[in-house]
Amino acid sequence: MLLSLFLILYFLFHLNKKYWWYLPSNHFFLINSISLLNCYYLIYDSKTKYYDLFSTNIFYSCILIISIVSSINININKLKKKSEVDFRSMSVFTNIFASLNFVLFIIFCLNIDFKLIFKNNEYLLMVNSEKMGISNELLSMYHKSLILNGMISLFLFGSSDKMNLTLQKKIMLLLTGLFSFIFNLGANSRASGLILASLFLSVMLFRKHTLAKYIILTILIFGVLLSYTVVIYGRGVDLQGIGQILLNINDMKYSNVFDDNFIIGNVFAGAWTFYEADRFNDFYPEMYKILSFSPFPSSIDHFTDYIKYEKRLHEYIPYGANSEIYKFGLMYIGLYFFLLYVILRQMNKSLIHNKLVGYLLCAPGYFYFIANQQYPLRNYFRFFLLSGLLCFVYNNYQKLRKHEGAIFRRN
Repeated sequence: MLLSLFLILYFLFHLNKKYWWYLPSNHFFLINSISLLNCYYLIYDSKTKYYDLFSTNIFYSCILIISIVSSINININKLKKKSEVDFRSMSVFTNIFASLNFVLFIIFCLNIDFKLIFKNNEYLLMVNSEKMGISNELLSMYHKSLILNGMISLFLFGSSDKMNLTLQKKIMLLLTGLFSFIFNLGANSRASGLILASLFLSVMLFRKHTLAKYIILTILIFGVLLSYTVVIYGRGVDLQGIGQILLNINDMKYSNVFDDNFIIGNVFAGAWTFYEADRFNDFYPEMYKILSFSPFPSSIDHFTDYIKYEKRLHEYIPYGANSEIYKFGLMYIGLYFFLLYVILRQMNKSLIHNKLVGYLLCAPGYFYFIANQQYPLRNYFRFFLLSGLLCFVYNNYQKLRKHEGAIFRRN
C-alpha cells in the first residue's frame, strides 16, 4: 500500500511539469491510481485487513511503475512545437473516412431490425451480432466496432472546422457518431460515454478559448456523466433498447445511481474486482489464455468455444482484465507487462510527433484504459494492440521521413 501511495504522489509531482499531463501513459497511470484508491476506500469500513490486499497492491504497483517508465526520455517539451497540426493533410484522410463510413452506416441500417433495437427484453442482445441477425462478416465487424467508430467520428467532427470540411462531410461524421452513441446507450453499454468524451477531447484541444467553448465542454461533461448513470440504471430494467432511454432518464431519479460512491465504484472498479477475484481459485484452459490476447474476431479464432470458461463475481460483474491476467500465471503476467510498456511508449511517441494524429491513433487504446476496469481481457485488449500497431507504424514513418530529410539536406 505504501509503495502504491508513493508512486501516486510521484506521479502528481510530475504533473506539475509543463505539458506532462498530455501523455497517454500518465492518463493510464491516473485511471489505475484512482481505481486502487477506490479499492482502499471500499474496504475501509470492512473487516478486511490491508495485508489481504497484498496481491492487489503488488500487481497495481507494477502497472504504475510501467506507466512511469514508459514516459522516460520522452521529450515532452517538443509537444509545443508540434501542437500546430497540419489540418490540411488530415482533411484528405477525414474526407475518405467520412464517405466510406457513411456508406457502411447506410448499409448497416438497411440490414438491421429497428423494432429490435427500439425495444427488446434481453440484456446485451444489441451487442450480439448473431442475435441481431447480422450474418454478413463486414457488417458484423462494423457492428462490433460501433463504439470505436463513434469515438473517431465525433473526434473528427470536433476538429472539422480546422480542416475546412464541407457541410456534407460534417453531417456525415455527426450522424454516424450520434448513431453509435444512441445505439450503445440503448444497449446499456458503459462505453457509450467514451463516444461523447472523444468529442470533449477534440473540442478542448482544437477550439479557440471562448465562452462558447467552455459552455460546450460543460454540457459534454454532463452528457458523459448522464449517459453513464442511464446505462447503470438501464441494466436493471426489464426492457432494453433506444426507446427505453428517455423512460430510464425519467425513472432513475428515484434510484441511487446519482450517488458519488456508486458511480466511482463502477467506473473505477478494476482494483476492487481484482481483490474480490483473488479470493477464488479458478481454472483457465491454455487456449482461453492464448485467445484472450488474440486481436482476431471469434469467427476467425473460434473463441466462442471457450467463452464458457469466463469467470464472474456475479451475473453483472465479470472478472476484469487485470484479474484474469493475474490468474493466468507468471508467463502471461510478464507478457502483459511487456506489451503495456511497449505500447504505452509508442503511444507517447506518436503524440509528440503530432497531437491530432497521435490522439486519433491512441483512441482505441483509451477505450481499453476504461474497459479493462470492468470487462475481461478478450473484450477490449485488441483495441490496445491496434493502437500500439498504428502508433508503431506512424512513429517509424516519421523517423524515416526525418532520416530522408537529413540525407537530402546533406546533398
